[in-house]
Amino acid sequence: MENGVRKESNGNFSAPLPFRKDGTTLSNNYEQARKRAENLGRSLKRDPKKLEDFLQFMENILKNNHAELAPPIKDGEEVWYLPIFGVYHAKKLSKIRVVFDSSAKYHGICLNDILLKGPDLTNNLVSVLSKFRIGFVAPVILGGRLIMRQALQNASVEWDDPLPEYLMNDWQVWKQSLKDLETLEIRRSFTETSLGDCSKCELHIFSDASKDAIASVAYIRTFNYNGHSQLGFVLGKSKLAPNHGHTIPRLEFVQPF
Repeated sequence: MENGVRKESNGNFSAPLPFRKDGTTLSNNYEQARKRAENLGRSLKRDPKKLEDFLQFMENILKNNHAELAPPIKDGEEVWYLPIFGVYHAKKLSKIRVVFDSSAKYHGICLNDILLKGPDLTNNLVSVLSKFRIGFVAPVILGGRLIMRQALQNASVEWDDPLPEYLMNDWQVWKQSLKDLETLEIRRSFTETSLGDCSKCELHIFSDASKDAIASVAYIRTFNYNGHSQLGFVLGKSKLAPNHGHTIPRLEFVQPF
């Protein structure tokens, strides 16, 4: 892999595919890709809007140099074709997402089977939440969620409809309670003592549930070399309990983390 990385004349870098094993070879799947392309063409002809969106996508990636026309294949040169198809998000019908199907199998193998996976660059949600410590306000947020659940019990309510009159007073009381959060101070560190200077650390997790909500909280308990201990809040989270079909004991085992 390292020996295959090179800098092109235009300043861009190119690198070989990260195969799981050296010397991996692929069969030429041209016939499979051709049939998939023919099926795609027939499908797009039956849907003018999808055809227009698909062509616009292809035009954009060529214009932005995200893709280029493939050069002619030389005799004996290894090649693998990626079939493509287009899908729409259920709530974003105006934008097509074109999928390059690296999971398409040919002779029992696909590109995903032989290439290494890239790193997951998406931030872990729990990790992000633990940095901001918003679990401190979970009891307050839960009150607003309960009010919204009552408002949405009516199936005819839309997301932008005004709150029903019978819930307005509860909403105003809850809204006023948010001002108390202005005085809330949260220590950045878990404890006053650095975790590296502790003789022992313990993580304690508690969960509870009611017919309305489920909640969990995690604390860290540290001990210094003199035996003195400290407690620090790590993470807290709450969510609404399902409306029906679960007993309280069962809900207590459903942690929101």
